[in-house]
Amino acid sequence: MIADIAESLLCSEPRVTTRRELQQALRDRPDYRILREYVVRHETQRDPLDYQLEHEAVPFVTGHTYSAAGFEKHLLWRETWNFQRLDDEYEQISESAPLSDPTDEIDQHQDLGLRLRQAIQAMEARDRVAAEQMRRWSISLHPDSDDIDRVQGLLQTALSPNPALTTPATVEKSLDALGAFVAFASRQATTRRARVFRLRIPVPPKFDPVDFRDGNTFRLRGKLDVPKERFISYPGCASDVDLEPVYGWAGWDHLQRALALFQLYYARKDEAWKPERLLPMLAGLEELLPWIRQWHAEARSPETGQLYHEYFDQVIASEAAEIGLSRAQLATWAPPERGAGRKSAKPTPSSADDSDTDAPTPDGESPTPKRKPGRKPKAAASSDDSDTDAPATDGEPAAPKRKPGRKPKAAAATDGSDPAPARARKSKSADKTPPSASE
Repeated sequence: MIADIAESLLCSEPRVTTRRELQQALRDRPDYRILREYVVRHETQRDPLDYQLEHEAVPFVTGHTYSAAGFEKHLLWRETWNFQRLDDEYEQISESAPLSDPTDEIDQHQDLGLRLRQAIQAMEARDRVAAEQMRRWSISLHPDSDDIDRVQGLLQTALSPNPALTTPATVEKSLDALGAFVAFASRQATTRRARVFRLRIPVPPKFDPVDFRDGNTFRLRGKLDVPKERFISYPGCASDVDLEPVYGWAGWDHLQRALALFQLYYARKDEAWKPERLLPMLAGLEELLPWIRQWHAEARSPETGQLYHEYFDQVIASEAAEIGLSRAQLATWAPPERGAGRKSAKPTPSSADDSDTDAPTPDGESPTPKRKPGRKPKAAASSDDSDTDAPATDGEPAAPKRKPGRKPKAAAATDGSDPAPARARKSKSADKTPPSASE
């Protein structure tokens, strides 16, 4: 219900809105206040409007939508859409009335034949069987301009073996008949080719959850990338003045989306944004342009009267040239993957800290081998920790060092007699009964 109320405000005009502006506009509606109070009473951890905007929105440009693998699949979908547009154009021309001038009719079909050959080249990488069939249709059914000129030359020669017997009117009439025949043949070839081309358009691949940058977008789009979202998000397009996220309505058509994005682009350009920050919005306009040509080819600006798709094409071309990018680079723009560049580079083995041995001492002594990480360093040898005690000053042998944890043995008596073991003395003393007080 809250999303429905927000949609009713965003759909009024093709203009992006910040989250704060949308919140202020919704506070004036009693139905929104009642719903918000009910939701907050049961779910105090979140704002209901923020939750809807975050979970029901998809980014405005495909670079923010797909992962690297998903973007490759999306390019195949674009190619399929271009094939379908070409097929629609073939069908429209084949069903329309012939042009009054046969020369214009021939030129029209020759232009379509050229674009068909380009589509066949793109199709070869995806479906070689269909490409080969389409190539045979194109070669056998569509006459090239060189073939037409050759036929016209042969006809002139056949009709005028003797120029004195052939009038110019006769030759012109024969050439007109030949032109009409070639135009009719081209139209028939276009009709048959369109039927075959429609059956051979390759099916694009389905999407997986890993093809999207987040799981929320896959939940909204699904395997066939069908838009079911309510809002459009514009990541990276918040103003430097308030840093408020920007949203639009997903129910806008392609022309309305382009108009809203066009206004946002120039609003950020007025804030002196650098070209690299404006690049995502320009890429979004480039993605919308083919759909504007397809569905809004006759739409014109009420102020200038210029066709919208021509105006957007000129603006995109000039802005891309200013940034220094081609239109192909603009159409394939995508931000870097999340987490890229976070791993630190491995240290080089030539560094002094990571070498196998320490640096040599100044006096030429052999370097001490470096210990492995995680092990405690061995204690340096000293007079107290050696295996034997230091030799006596009078030349007597040093006493062996005792093992840790054992009691020292009793020292030898000075008169040479063996001392009684400590344990024996202890047992004998324990056997003696202490004298009583009466004794």
